[in-house]
Amino acid sequence: ADLRSAVTRLEARMHALEGQNLRSDRRAAELAGLTQALTEEQRALLIRLDRLEDLKRRDALQVPEDRLGRLEQEHRTLALELRLTVSVAEEAQQKQQQRIRSLEESMGARLRKLEHGGGEMQAEADP
Repeated sequence: ADLRSAVTRLEARMHALEGQNLRSDRRAAELAGLTQALTEEQRALLIRLDRLEDLKRRDALQVPEDRLGRLEQEHRTLALELRLTVSVAEEAQQKQQQRIRSLEESMGARLRKLEHGGGEMQAEADP
C-alpha cells in the first residue's frame, strides 16, 4: 500500500512536471518569437537610423548650397531694387531738368519783355 501510494505520488508529480514542462516549452517558444520580433524591429530601426544619418549628412552638405541660393536670390533682388532706384532717380533728374529749362525759358521771355518794354520806356523818356 505504501509502495502503491508512493508510485501514485511519483506519477502525479511526474504528470505535474510534464505539464510544467509543456507550459515552459510554450513560454520558451513565445519568448523566442518575441525575441525574433524584437530583433527584426531593431534591425528595421537601425536601417531607419542609417537613412536618417545619411539624410542629415546630405543636408549638412547642402546647407551651404541652400545658403548660396538664398544669397544669390538676395543679390538678384537687391540688383533689381538698385536698377529701379537708379531708374526713378534718373527720371526725377530729367523732370527737374525739364522744369529748370521751362523756368529758364519763362524767365528769358519775361526778361525780353521787360527789356523790350523798358527800351520803349527809355525811348519815350529820351526825346
